Amino acid sequence: MFGTRRTPSALLTLTLGLGSVLTQAGSASATPVPVAPELLARDVRAAAVEAGAAPKAAAGTASEGANEATSRAASKDVAPKPRRTGLPARSGSGKRIVYSIARQQVWLVSGQEKVTRTYLVSGRPSQPDPGTFRVYSKSMHTSSSVSDATMNYMVRFTYGERTGAPIGFHDIPKKRSGGYEQRLADLGRPLSAGCVRQAPADAAALWSFAPVGTKVVVTP
Repeated sequence: MFGTRRTPSALLTLTLGLGSVLTQAGSASATPVPVAPELLARDVRAAAVEAGAAPKAAAGTASEGANEATSRAASKDVAPKPRRTGLPARSGSGKRIVYSIARQQVWLVSGQEKVTRTYLVSGRPSQPDPGTFRVYSKSMHTSSSVSDATMNYMVRFTYGERTGAPIGFHDIPKKRSGGYEQRLADLGRPLSAGCVRQAPADAAALWSFAPVGTKVVVTP
């Protein structure tokens, strides 16, 4: 008797419980959660950099560059070392970035005239013209103006004479379709459309070294 009387009650309780769960699920799914566009977030980061504030992502730039270098080393794609480490003649004074077009090489020089880092890069022989410039803008992530590639650690210091597009230092561009526009092993050769390409670890180091306003000396 107890069994036959309790069965309807148990079924009713189960039915009501299931209905409550379905009602709650329906009401939850009826209200979409807004998602901020990635582009907006990127624009906010870029605006912060223009104002002179370092983006939060910059805190891990050195380790990110090191991880990328480790990954490439595993595939035996390694950047060559410079044959000469001495600064070129007439390369300025004070804290600065020195870029030699002929040697396709960059030096990071402290205010005490100490070279803290030097490495090979890939630029373009015809631009920029030799001279002294200043870093005027930085972006942690950006896109190429001449291809579908994306780059990191962009540090702008001048403009192209023909196109008017910004010229700066950044890591090797990555194609949206996959792969990179050049190998690390080819650094030291002028393969860029205008900017100065660097290995990821070097790009991260220059990013940290050069706030907006840093002197850039380009030699022939």
